[in-house]
This record gives sequence, structure tokens and C-alpha cells, in this order.
Amino acid sequence: MTRGDEIGYEPGRPAGYAAQPDEALNYVDAHDNETLYDALAYKLPTDTDPEQRARAHLLALGVATLGQNPVLWHAGVDLLRSKSLDRNSYDSGDWFNLFDVTGADHGFGRGLPQAGDNRAAWGIAGPLLADPALRPGGALVRSVHERALDLLRLRASSRLFRLGSAANIADKVSFPASGTWAQRPGVILMLLDDSRGVPVDPDAAALLVVANALPWSVHQPLPPAVGNGWELHPIQARGADPVVRRARVDDGAAAIAGRTLAVFRRPRG
Repeated sequence: MTRGDEIGYEPGRPAGYAAQPDEALNYVDAHDNETLYDALAYKLPTDTDPEQRARAHLLALGVATLGQNPVLWHAGVDLLRSKSLDRNSYDSGDWFNLFDVTGADHGFGRGLPQAGDNRAAWGIAGPLLADPALRPGGALVRSVHERALDLLRLRASSRLFRLGSAANIADKVSFPASGTWAQRPGVILMLLDDSRGVPVDPDAAALLVVANALPWSVHQPLPPAVGNGWELHPIQARGADPVVRRARVDDGAAAIAGRTLAVFRRPRG
């Protein structure tokens, strides 16, 4: 459910839409918990450069956004929002929960979060919060915001990302490389095939999502069931991420940069 500073986003539903009791939500950070930026501050190697941190951030957000359930974005996730590593900010007040909608103050390094659920991590959190390399500049924050908007545009562009029933999902969604010779560790290959069941997209015969969580580029082989005729989705081809614009499907493989999610489209006709 949506509450606090969470936003449930679903094209065609009212702003502030709250999921029904039997409906799951996709999310990577929510409510009082660590923000996505803070979780990655703990998990990524400390020498990961800011752009690569941003790419990991957007990749995680993209996997949730292009899933089939309604997606919940924690307010500020598109601005690399931080609560200075606070894992439970319910009683932390405005000092840690402040959300600057301009992105000028993204929140990292406001000090050690209060003891509560955080004391055990102070020894790790202190050096991280003092590291100036973990405070993204305004240009990067603005860039992440624009790239995050492209994820919303992708989701809104096709009912294939919002099939709405378990039967439609079973008909149209598959992971054709899983459990086969083609599977590359760290890479997700998801096929949304509108030739199965009742068609829902007047423009795309199918969509292919390739998510590469590895820090290096890969050539992900495409099993024969994936077929041919793929082009980079127009939203990404003209979008804010120059790296994803280089993604290609050639000679039976998808070429995609590290920490990148690309969507390919097979046009009708």
C-alpha cells in the first residue's frame, strides 16, 4: 500500500493509487527502510565510481519498474535520495528524513543515524558517511532523474509491461535463457511475446528486456525461441542514457554494457 512518502505508479490508474489487498507491489526501497542509494553504499565496493553507482541504482529500479505488478517508488529514488544509511527512519525526524525535491541536497553524510536499529553498523557507516566520493554531484543527480523518467516512459508505453492477470502473464512472459546453455550469470533475459494469447500492444509484436548486473559488457546469446527482427526501443534510442543507446542485437546475441538494462522491440509487420 502507498503511505508516507511512497508513491504507487500505474499508468491508467489515479495518482496516489493504493494497491488492493490481494495485489503485490514491486519496489526496491520503501517507507522507513534504507533508501536504495544507501543500500548500495553498503553493498558496492567502496572504489566504485559515482557513475557506476548510478548505473547500479537505475538497474535495480528498472527491474522493479518493468515488472508486471504496480511499482512503488520511494520518494526521491530518482534523485539518489539518501537518509545517511538510516535503516529505520521512523523516529529520525526531519534531519534524516528531509527530502529535497530539487535534488540539491541528496542527504548523504548528514551524520551517523540514531542508535536504535543502526548502532551495530556505526563502525562501517562512519567511514562511508565521511567519504566525499559517496556524495553525488548535482549533474549526476539530474542525469539519474532523466534516466529514471525513461523507465517510467517504457512502462507506460506498452500493456505488455502491465498485463494485469496471472493468465496473461503465463501466456506472454518467459525467461528463455534460464536453465539453458545460453544463460549468462548476472544477466536476466525476459521475453514479452504478444503473439501468444490476446494481443495487447498495437505497435510491438514482442519486447525483449536484457538486464546486465555485471560491471562489464556482455554478449548474451539469444535462444532460437527469441527470434529475430529486434531494434532498441525508441524511448531508449532517443533517451537520456548514452550508454544504453549503444545496446544492440546482432548475430543471435544481445550486446549490452555493464550495469545496464536495455529493452528491444520487434515491431508489428
